[in-house]
Amino acid sequence: MDAQELNDRLLAVGRTIKAKGWKSASIDIGISYLAMFYRDPDPPDRLMISYRPSISATVHHSNRNGDWDDGSRGYRDSVMWDIKDIDVAVAKLEELAEKMPRMVDESARIKSAKAKLSDDERRLLGIR
Repeated sequence: MDAQELNDRLLAVGRTIKAKGWKSASIDIGISYLAMFYRDPDPPDRLMISYRPSISATVHHSNRNGDWDDGSRGYRDSVMWDIKDIDVAVAKLEELAEKMPRMVDESARIKSAKAKLSDDERRLLGIR
């Protein structure tokens, strides 16, 4: 996959998330290379390179008065197992975006859960 195709696919993931009503999102692919310097690397030493795709989205935004929306904290999902190919990592991002809930549904679910907390539980968890 070249850089243009990668960019196009990432933008498509963003459009999928936006269509579900999310206000903002972070679409990430973490890349790790565990280097073992006591030996010569095999060209390419693919066993030591891994990718971790993740998506975080939030409904928090500032209103005209500068106050923060009292919606949910948002949504986060990732694939933390050992992905060895960038194409597979991007495909996993596409899957994560497709299975994301709509923003209004996730916000309602979290608000409902917050409503069940006592004042003391809310204080201990740092939830307003």
